[in-house]
Amino acid sequence: MTFGGWIHTWFGPYPLREPLPTAPEDLRKGNETLAPGRVSIFVTGEKPSLPPEWLSILGTQRFTLFVYGEIRYQDIFGKERSTKYRLIHGGNELTRPVEGKDGAIKGWLLKPDAEGNETI
Repeated sequence: MTFGGWIHTWFGPYPLREPLPTAPEDLRKGNETLAPGRVSIFVTGEKPSLPPEWLSILGTQRFTLFVYGEIRYQDIFGKERSTKYRLIHGGNELTRPVEGKDGAIKGWLLKPDAEGNETI
């Protein structure tokens, strides 16, 4: 299966007040061939880090983390497919961080947003 895609992060109020930026046409997108059962992982950078005043409200309706993008692939039958996804940390539900053994925050749990997820 041929696979390609992109990922982006955005911070803002929930619900969104403006459309999220899309990937520019000239953005170099991932492209690989996946064997059956193989997994591909998208990673986005930690930097720039958030200042403490923003970190303290991360995961609230005032400052929600959006992780979104698109994957394009050819299924086993040769049909071109596309999936747009949008995950959030925050919004209108409770959130919680993932803590390491030392008690420090190592990351945040994401959940699908009510919008921005579609498969063609």
